[in-house]
Amino acid sequence: MKLGVINNSRKNFYPGKALGCFAAGNRELWEYVDHNENFCFREVDFINDPQVIAFRGGK
Repeated sequence: MKLGVINNSRKNFYPGKALGCFAAGNRELWEYVDHNENFCFREVDFINDPQVIAFRGGK
């Protein structure tokens, strides 16, 4: 994402956002993710919900 190779623009669900429930890494990762609008962190039960994972949506 930092290099612009991945931008999540073709997603139907939360387009432009990387979804997750946690991030593990070093200070550089935390500084990149902190207040970065390209990331959306939600509860683990939401992220792992089969209906959320299978969402196809419409354009």
